[in-house]
This record gives sequence, structure tokens and C-alpha cells, in this order.
Amino acid sequence: MYVDTVAFPIILIRIPADPDERTLEAFFESYEAVIARGQRFITISDATAVSSRPSPVVRKRIADWTSKIEPKMVALSVGDARVVQNALIRGAMTAIGWLHQHPIEQKWFTTLDEAVAWSLEKLDHAGVAVPPHARSVLTTRTAAR
Repeated sequence: MYVDTVAFPIILIRIPADPDERTLEAFFESYEAVIARGQRFITISDATAVSSRPSPVVRKRIADWTSKIEPKMVALSVGDARVVQNALIRGAMTAIGWLHQHPIEQKWFTTLDEAVAWSLEKLDHAGVAVPPHARSVLTTRTAAR
């Protein structure tokens, strides 16, 4: 998993086809660095590369970690946009949500463009400034897809 902060306060998380426990640990460390900034943000989780359900061990590890960081995430996160084209993967991600009820608004999309538009709207509504360079980066990245 790759945490891209170049368009902060929008955090783009790219989920690989088959994340393993080692990949998760690196992701957790990167995400916790975002939280350590102490600034409000929104995440876009791009799971378009994922083609199979994560293992039960991975799903449980994500749910446990989410529970651990929840207080800080609730204080700082404006929302969580999830880009998932595969219905089976969307179901697996929903199952993770059943293990741990997410206190932050989540919305599911089939395209990155839709997720970016929703994220910008949520940030604007929350009064979180989005620098022009961040908007430019997002426009460039979504056009390249």
C-alpha cells in the first residue's frame, strides 16, 4: 500500500492487488505519520488494482489497527472515499467495516474522478483549505488514468 501525501490535505492510498502483512505494516507507519501532522485531511483509497479478497488475517489486522488509531482519526479525518470497481472486493471491505464500525463518513465510488470531486466538496464544506497545487496534482493524476 502506498500513501501519497503530495496533494495534502487529500491523502491518496493505492492498495496493491494482494496486500500482505508486511505491506500493511509499512502502510500503518505512513498513515500514522499523516495523523502526526495534526492537520485535518481526507483519504481516497484506490483499490482498483485489487482483484481478490484479502485474507482473514489481513482483514482482522486492518480492523484491529483502525480501532487503535480511531480517536486521532475521528479528530482529524473529514471523510474516506473508496474507489472499488470489483463488487467482491467492495463486499470484503464492507466486511472489514462490520468487524469495526467506522465512525468517519465513507463513500464508495467506481472512479477516481468521482472520489476526488466528493473529497474536494467535503473539504470545502469542512472549511479545510485545499492549496491550488493539490488541486492541480489531483487533476493531472485523474486525467492520466
